Amino acid sequence: MTQAKLRELLNYDPLTGVFTWRETANNRLRPGDVAGSVRKSGYVNLGVGGKLYLAHRLAWLYVYGAWPSKELDHINENKSDNRIANLRDVNRSQNCQNIRLPKRNTSGVKGVYFDKRASLWHARVYHDGRHHCAGFHARLRDAAAAYAALAAKVHTHNPMALTS
Repeated sequence: MTQAKLRELLNYDPLTGVFTWRETANNRLRPGDVAGSVRKSGYVNLGVGGKLYLAHRLAWLYVYGAWPSKELDHINENKSDNRIANLRDVNRSQNCQNIRLPKRNTSGVKGVYFDKRASLWHARVYHDGRHHCAGFHARLRDAAAAYAALAAKVHTHNPMALTS
C-alpha cells in the first residue's frame, strides 16, 4: 500500500480520525460511507485491496507518506481514536508507558503493590528495561504520589499534551 493508492481509495479526516470511501467499493458501500470496523481488541480494521490493515497505521501513512518506523501509540489510550494528534511513533518501551492498569494489580494504582515482607506499599517505575524504585511507603496514597513523581521524570508519555 502506498500513500497515493490509499488517497485514491479513501478520504481521511485528521480531526476525527475517520476514513470514508472515495469510490464505490462494492454493492454495499457507497462514496462517503465510513470505512472499517472496530475489532474486539478496540482497534479499527480496514480492508483495502483484499488486505486487512489497522486504521491507525493507515492514518499515519495517509498523513506522513510512510509507514511508522516503530509502534504507534494511542496517546489517550482509546484504541479506536485514530486522530493524527492522538498518534505517536514510539519504541516498545515508550508504548508500554501508556498501558492501562493490569488486571492482576490489587492496589488499584499503576506501579504500586503491597510488599508483605516489609508490610509497606512499594512504588516502582519500569523504564528502559529495568525497575526504578520510588520507595516504600506506609500509605497507598504516598506510594501513588511517589510513582507519579518518578514516572513524570523518566517517562516520555504525556497524556496531558493531547487536547480532546
